[in-house]
Amino acid sequence: MKSSEEDADILASYNPQTMSKVTANSSYLDFTETLTQLVGETPAHLIVTNLAYYQAFNNIVNPEHFNKLNSRIIIVETLFLSNYLSEAVLGSQVITKPDKVTYYLATAYFDQAVGNYYAKRYFGKDGSN
Repeated sequence: MKSSEEDADILASYNPQTMSKVTANSSYLDFTETLTQLVGETPAHLIVTNLAYYQAFNNIVNPEHFNKLNSRIIIVETLFLSNYLSEAVLGSQVITKPDKVTYYLATAYFDQAVGNYYAKRYFGKDGSN
């Protein structure tokens, strides 16, 4: 896991790697096939932002750890998607109006775009008038 300082160093995170070099780090997941299906072609190079993770990939993603990884993925996705559960399902006494819920969900994803729109609409083209 990278520290916040390491993560903030964008230049240090720029590590172009050949597809064969990245593929060599996994005996259990075919990166070439997976990326080709996702992108539509096989990339010649990839930017690997966390070299230590990919160098240890076989130790992390393997049949021995699959159940733990699967459980973690389910927990992370459940926590992420819980924002979309109705308050009625969660047992809330006061239900937020659907238009407010829609607004909150949209701004959670598109906060910068919504903020720019609001600033331009109400404060002028520069957003500072």
